Amino acid sequence: MEWRQQIDERGLGEDFSRLSLSRDQRRRLKQIVARPVEYIGAPCFDRCAFMARLMRQDVTVRPHGVLTGPQEQILFQQLNYARYRMHRLRQQLLSPSQGRLEDIAELLRWRQREQQARNQISTGNMKLVFALAQRGMNGDTEWADLVGEGSVALLQAIDRFDWTRGYKFSTYAWRAIEWSLKRARRQHYRYRRFFPVPFDPLKEKDDHLQQQREEHYHEQVRALRRLIQANLADLSAKERLVVHLRFGLHQVVPEPLTLKQTGETLGLSKERARQIQNRALAKLRAALARHRSDSSMAFGEHCPVAWA
Repeated sequence: MEWRQQIDERGLGEDFSRLSLSRDQRRRLKQIVARPVEYIGAPCFDRCAFMARLMRQDVTVRPHGVLTGPQEQILFQQLNYARYRMHRLRQQLLSPSQGRLEDIAELLRWRQREQQARNQISTGNMKLVFALAQRGMNGDTEWADLVGEGSVALLQAIDRFDWTRGYKFSTYAWRAIEWSLKRARRQHYRYRRFFPVPFDPLKEKDDHLQQQREEHYHEQVRALRRLIQANLADLSAKERLVVHLRFGLHQVVPEPLTLKQTGETLGLSKERARQIQNRALAKLRAALARHRSDSSMAFGEHCPVAWA
């Protein structure tokens, strides 16, 4: 069953205001209730005494260390059991006949336990991300960008991994991370062609050539503005805003922002801002190909907007 209800102060009754919840806890609570909690279950989840002992087991994960098979198994059981308990509590809270205020505090505790296990698995596999990012570097890609892409792929792999089949997680994660980095490198190559490194006037001694380059630059920026303003690329409002901020096209914020600055401005994470930017650039490139023959929208070979 797909749950669409959300918990708010009125839905939980007048006593909700008496709970000592911080703003961050309220935010996490709404996130949990907003969509179903997915988990991979096992028969042992119904054995309360067994699961209580398992949840008390402490797994030490050292930075840049590697998890053993038994450690990996314990952490994935803890992760999915915490999600199972969150699922049960969420169902109770969404049921008018079963929801209790006491369940909220317990739900948040299980959320914290779930995040702890997820972070431990991630920490124990970051060495794999670093190794694949290092191996996938070339002259046009930054190691830090590849690590960021690989880290996102690692977290997604943790969420999808079926620990009950007995396979080693590192094998599954390796494939997911490798595929993600290959895709990132392909996108980076395409976007470098679309948004090349900006011209550096200090490297050009000919004033006439510099003037011509600057005139060409501003003409192409105006063309890009027309493409976005006419929405020929069918960008969403958020995609248009991210492109404006990233490449200095916004009237209020004329200077290009980094991905981190763009995310902070819009209340997004850096990785989420990157995803929106990449989706918008793909649409712009497709629109450019469709309208290249139109002289009013001609860009020439490259768009001049700086890639940062």
